[in-house]
Amino acid sequence: MDNQLVKAIKSTFEDEAREILLWKQEQKLNSNGELEFTKLSFTNADTAFTKILVDDNLILNLACLYNNCHGIFLIIM
Repeated sequence: MDNQLVKAIKSTFEDEAREILLWKQEQKLNSNGELEFTKLSFTNADTAFTKILVDDNLILNLACLYNNCHGIFLIIM
């Protein structure tokens, strides 16, 4: 792949020890360097939220309170 970027990750942590993740953005790129999707994750003490975007279209919107998850998933053709 000749040192080609395939994934970019940005994160924000609550503490200096980097043990408590608050926010994370992952961008997955194809072999042409084009963006395939963006995954956003947000967390707090008891809830985790995940969103996935493809071409600025929200295809996954998931919220989990402890292990109880609710959300939507859309398939775009």
